[in-house]
Amino acid sequence: MASWNGTTADCCSTLYAILNCDSTTNRVNRFVIEYSHKLNGRTIPSAISELTYLTWISFQGAGLVGSIPPSFVNLKYLQVLLLSGNRLSGPIPEFLGRMQSLTLLQLTGNRFSGTIPASLSGLRNLTSLLLSNNNLTGTIPNSFGNFSSQFQLLELSDNRLSGEIPRSLGYLESLSAVHLWNNEFRGDASFLFGSNKSTREMYLSNNALEFNFSDVGIPSTLFGLDISRNKIFGSIPQGLATITNLYFLN
Repeated sequence: MASWNGTTADCCSTLYAILNCDSTTNRVNRFVIEYSHKLNGRTIPSAISELTYLTWISFQGAGLVGSIPPSFVNLKYLQVLLLSGNRLSGPIPEFLGRMQSLTLLQLTGNRFSGTIPASLSGLRNLTSLLLSNNNLTGTIPNSFGNFSSQFQLLELSDNRLSGEIPRSLGYLESLSAVHLWNNEFRGDASFLFGSNKSTREMYLSNNALEFNFSDVGIPSTLFGLDISRNKIFGSIPQGLATITNLYFLN
């Protein structure tokens, strides 16, 4: 790993073309192995962190086990970390909240357990957080309402999360997709809606949410809505009838 530092003639010619390099610096900036059996049952090599100019790591569907190496915190340029569809386990590491260049963090479809680290809310460049289909418990950190105005996608579905959804999430007007189905959330979620927002997807089904749907503001950008299998009551808001691009409603 350490030899891939730009001193060789063509760093992109190694490892079966799963490496991409910056054409100007000749530094490795992408490391991709997806849906391959070559890593099945192995852990993520910590030596990857020696490729300090990486901006993109994708090990999707690779059958990886174990945890995310602590040395990843040294990847100060890393913007995209895609680890979905593996068998990674244990708690989601707190140190991910110190990787300030991250814009996309996807840990979907693993075996992560424990609570969601509040430290993730400190990622000022994050636009998308995908943690669905794990074994996460506890509540959504209230600090998630502090995500920047760039934050657009929150996906926490298919876990065992519980408690009330933080009202602070209602202040994120840039949030375009909220996926919270198949958890144990309860109480009010009306504050997630708003006619002044740019929400495209709101999927809240199969929880224990309880609020009056009659008075919620419906964003004109809404594309998909699922509030089924909750304790939501009231009538259909007038604004819902005027949506022209609504594709899914349940």
